[in-house]
Amino acid sequence: MKLDANGHCESFSRCSSNTFEDKDGECGACHSSCLFCSGSRKDQCLSCSPSYYLHNHMCVAMCPDGYYSDEDMRECVKCYVTCATCQGHHSTNCLTCKAGHFRLGNSCVENCPPSFYGNTTNGTCEACDPSCAECSGSGNDHCLGCRDGYFLLAQKGICLHACPSNYFPNTQEKVCQHCHPSCKTCKSSGALQCTSCYEGFRHFGGICSSQCLGGQYAISTSPEVKCVPCHSSCTECTGPGPYNCTSCHALERLTEDGRCLSCCGDKHMDSSPVPWECCHCGDALSLDWCVLGINFDFHSREQVPAGNPALVAIIAIFLLLAVGVVVLLFMHWRPKLPSFPSVKSKGYTKVDKEPSFTSATLRDSIQAEYCDRDDDEEEDKDSEDEIVYMGQDGVVYKKFKYGLLDQEEDDVEMEYDDSIYAFR
Repeated sequence: MKLDANGHCESFSRCSSNTFEDKDGECGACHSSCLFCSGSRKDQCLSCSPSYYLHNHMCVAMCPDGYYSDEDMRECVKCYVTCATCQGHHSTNCLTCKAGHFRLGNSCVENCPPSFYGNTTNGTCEACDPSCAECSGSGNDHCLGCRDGYFLLAQKGICLHACPSNYFPNTQEKVCQHCHPSCKTCKSSGALQCTSCYEGFRHFGGICSSQCLGGQYAISTSPEVKCVPCHSSCTECTGPGPYNCTSCHALERLTEDGRCLSCCGDKHMDSSPVPWECCHCGDALSLDWCVLGINFDFHSREQVPAGNPALVAIIAIFLLLAVGVVVLLFMHWRPKLPSFPSVKSKGYTKVDKEPSFTSATLRDSIQAEYCDRDDDEEEDKDSEDEIVYMGQDGVVYKKFKYGLLDQEEDDVEMEYDDSIYAFR
């Protein structure tokens, strides 16, 4: 290094490009990818040959993810912190985004702005439906808030210019709010704001009152009022079935579609099955309306809905068939299994080894040299069997044949083995 005319340090070497000056002052060759270097290794580059970029003192043909290629400096420069890949170092030069971010134009953001939602499939911010100010997905049925002139029907996630029957427009919150259950139409919330009533109800001073007793509804009003009981799930109703309730039993909530449901996870005092749908009551026990949920919080085994008897029977039949198949296969293959020969004591066969014994070990030697023979030996081998016998005088006789026992006594003759001597 040396000072230039402006007082800056600059690299100085008497060696040419692609070479470096070693500690002895000699010029050595750089790695083939380096233009200038401080040593011969590939990770000692100071600058790169054309078509290469400097990255961590090495020259690479392509910069890794998180870096972009600076054509002027011929080196890899780090991308903006939210970018996974980029074409420049600014936040608006992103090509793809890091995990947990969505691409908005050429930028990467953690949360999409209003009127956009984060598409987790392609990792981009996409525009909501024109009627939505906020949304959770594409289409007009994923609205979370509405633009001016629209009212949100939260039950369906849509924004409407005019609210449907049984609802009135809440201009402050820009939502369609449900009328009181006794009202067919209304102008505001509460039982005193009805503008029309269901059949069998009288309208007076904004109130709709039933002409039937509690727990009944009118099926006709002419020539006289005729009432029948409400569905068992309702305490009061405007019509038949479980979808026309206007009032519910204790600890139950009224849904917007006119049903009475228990709170999610509530215990049942009787053995009735647990309904699949329920209301998210939370701590707001005074809520008039139900926020629908799924009743998957079972407190005991008895609350789990009963299984399908037909399915249970089918499974049992298949299990029995499987056991039968296993038994049949076992019986079929059993005769083919290898058998091991059994050893039976029917005689003795002599070991090939010539007996070597003394009078003290004669009994042990004879026992050690004879073993049981198999049933499948030929009968003609019996003639070769030998019995060893020692007389009182200590002389040992052998080759005493079983067949000679059936002959006359005077024909029986013991063969004397000269090779065996008497023990004294």
